[in-house]
Amino acid sequence: QLPRTNTIKLILNDIYLSDLNARQRYHNFLIRQNHEIQILGFDLTTYIYPAKRKKKLDETDFDINMNLNKINIILLYKYMDLFLNIYNICQMNGSSGETNTNSYDILQNFKIRFDIILNLPTIFIPIDTYANEGVLIDLGELILKTDFFDDVNQSCIEQQVLIIKNSLASRINLNDNDEISGDIILLKCAQFHTCINRYLHSNDDQNQPEMAVKIQCETMDMTISKDDYLCVMKIFQNNFSEKFNQKISLPVIQEQFENEKSIEKQTNSLDDKTSMKIQIDCEVKNITITLFLDEFNPTVRQTNRNKTF
Repeated sequence: QLPRTNTIKLILNDIYLSDLNARQRYHNFLIRQNHEIQILGFDLTTYIYPAKRKKKLDETDFDINMNLNKINIILLYKYMDLFLNIYNICQMNGSSGETNTNSYDILQNFKIRFDIILNLPTIFIPIDTYANEGVLIDLGELILKTDFFDDVNQSCIEQQVLIIKNSLASRINLNDNDEISGDIILLKCAQFHTCINRYLHSNDDQNQPEMAVKIQCETMDMTISKDDYLCVMKIFQNNFSEKFNQKISLPVIQEQFENEKSIEKQTNSLDDKTSMKIQIDCEVKNITITLFLDEFNPTVRQTNRNKTF
């Protein structure tokens, strides 16, 4: 007998966040890179099996399919600070509720298949609000696939294979049209390969981890000059110290503090059964760091990508 299925589809065609202040250097601090394709496609399929029917090895409880296309983010600390304040205020109105300590054990036995391709965001961190120089971080592409296989000591192993590729960091200059006029590659990583094994229906061996994570990277190349270092330091000194002038009133701050204490108390009171044993192995075979004493301008070591950020 075939299981009953339910499917939820989500499509996001466009997204942007803008600062309407006319004096701002960067108005759109979150915008999609390619305006001809949709940003997000998400499918969630659930399978409901008859009570006495045993699932086959390749049958799952949930199938998750997701595709994400590139978005550009201008990272200014003052916006992060604003969003965190709004989030904290909203948290004060949330109900605490009781935590079900058995929910983790139930979820642990669900089989989930992922088929995900994410073109991760490109993040530009300028020196300050009005600067055209900064650090560009391209997080690359993420691919996540799921497989299942039997094990001698476990009923089933759910294996997630996660690959991250084409990630790099550069120091760049932008022109008045927000086009990259010059760049210097600071950090370039080879493909990250991560294997995540989640043990379903595990035995009672207390030393057996419930999840094993193995991360491998062949090479990581870093090139830094005096100007590159100064640019990064200016970002910390200028960008990460900027804030909006509006202040939260004292009563709100007091309520926020009381709310955080309440959340902390709830967290400390959680039962030990909600914890998970995870084994993590990480290996980077080769790291190369090249330091330059000379000063370099991005237009000197330029790689013309002819792209608008």
